[in-house]
Amino acid sequence: MLLHLHFTADSNPTLSAIPPAPMKKPTIRVTKWLVDIPVEAVCSACPGIVFRAQPSGHRPNRDEYQKSIQAQFDEHCKKAHSQE
Repeated sequence: MLLHLHFTADSNPTLSAIPPAPMKKPTIRVTKWLVDIPVEAVCSACPGIVFRAQPSGHRPNRDEYQKSIQAQFDEHCKKAHSQE
């Protein structure tokens, strides 16, 4: 939280808190693709948070990979961004 110093007419400074600006809603951003299949993504609000597709088999499947990454992102948002 930022503090702001106010000067009044009698030159006595007073401190007041400036509420933090509301943060943008976090979004998911795909950072690695296998042709048209998302394999890795990040949270736009959290540097270093990476979501990797968790395949159930050895053959890539676009819908499965999308759902895997989305589920990880949704869980992350519940834990890290629920108060925003």
